[in-house]
Amino acid sequence: MAHEEPLPAVVTDRWELPHSCLKTGRVIGSGAFGQVVKGRVSKSILMHRGISMGDLPRTPSTHITVAIKMLQGKLSKTFFQT
Repeated sequence: MAHEEPLPAVVTDRWELPHSCLKTGRVIGSGAFGQVVKGRVSKSILMHRGISMGDLPRTPSTHITVAIKMLQGKLSKTFFQT
């Protein structure tokens, strides 16, 4: 069986991050379009994207906890914004 490389993430705006920048955790919700998991992201990638750290508590941690929305793989193309 041939090893397939994963498809690269399509980054269309500053809030869509490449999968390689995220650490995923447990599922915290799900629905018809996919699921939401608890995750962590580096503060530096957010600052690089111009996302303000504004009201976040100042901690020595290099990561913050986030909710990651993940779409199901077999959705109709009518649900995707182009």
